[in-house]
Amino acid sequence: MQRTDFRFQKYYPLVAASLLAFFIGSLVFLLVQFSNKVTYYFTPSILASKNFQNSASHLNNHLSSAQVQINPHDQTIVHFKDAFEQLSQTMLAYQDHGEYFDQEILTKSQLLIDQVENQEVKVLINLLKTIQKLSKINHEQHVTELEDAKTRISIFASLLGGLSIVVLIFGVIATRKEFKSIELQRRAEIAFSVIHSLIGALEARDKYTQGHSSRVAELSRSIAKTLGLMDETAEEIYFAGLMHDIGKIGVRDNVLLKPGKLTAEEYNEIKNHPSIGKKLVENQKTLNVFLPGILYHHERWDGKGYPDGLKGDEIPLMAQILSIADAYDAMTSTRPYRTSMPHEKAMKEIMENKGIQWSDKMVSALFATDLEKAG
Repeated sequence: MQRTDFRFQKYYPLVAASLLAFFIGSLVFLLVQFSNKVTYYFTPSILASKNFQNSASHLNNHLSSAQVQINPHDQTIVHFKDAFEQLSQTMLAYQDHGEYFDQEILTKSQLLIDQVENQEVKVLINLLKTIQKLSKINHEQHVTELEDAKTRISIFASLLGGLSIVVLIFGVIATRKEFKSIELQRRAEIAFSVIHSLIGALEARDKYTQGHSSRVAELSRSIAKTLGLMDETAEEIYFAGLMHDIGKIGVRDNVLLKPGKLTAEEYNEIKNHPSIGKKLVENQKTLNVFLPGILYHHERWDGKGYPDGLKGDEIPLMAQILSIADAYDAMTSTRPYRTSMPHEKAMKEIMENKGIQWSDKMVSALFATDLEKAG
């Protein structure tokens, strides 16, 4: 009995880490839901104020081209009244949060509507300019509040998700160090599935990259085995594959999730993710083994990669494996700016970049790997 208890105690690091990671992962899920609620709360007021701005602008243009007076039944006036009613109703619904709204907008807008029939155009234009200025400030305040709230929630959720992964990996490594038996391997595989779940929580930020980290990890391990590396090394490469993009938690949503082409400045921000990932794990001695993969998986064989422009065999083997696995999965996955590429076309492109982006050895290893089994 005592012997059984003693053996069970050696699983404590894994059990404790799994429970803690599950708890943190639950917090991440709740924060994502809360972020959606915040967006839902702010959206009506943003849409209403934007619609009102557009109507005010059209009315301003219309008044500027008018003669002396304007028909109160004019279609432009009607549209302005409708937008005013929508804004009034929205502001009334959010009256408990009056700090986000300016009552003067409604007062002056009502005055303009009441005086349309009797006032000269010049008087109405001057009043309308004041309304436009107030509504623009009000709208910008709404948008700023929403973006600030979402950014704070997103950053906090991402940091929690990253922390949960680090905690769980610590638990797995500690347990694996204690046990080398088949029973340990079985229990470790359970922990690995939890890691996949946590990676999925992080990837919830971007539906186009869901499953990317786990697929890269599996393919990288298969390539490592094709190259004849030891099982322990292949497992290290697998974990590095799971964590290779962890630095993207430091990339802004409007850059990471942008559907169109990135600007030079935005692309440079994306290129910072290996360095951000390095900073997240470099002070953890247990995780240092994964640093070459995290930091250098975007280096190229011809020296034109980043962040350090390493060339040829200067690039760590772990990073070379992750690089080609990452590229294959990226090409065969749907992204915001393009659809997925067929397997044959992706392999042709990789072959065309042999000796340029990847070494002959890496390309040959990929072609010799059972990709269907690896996936």
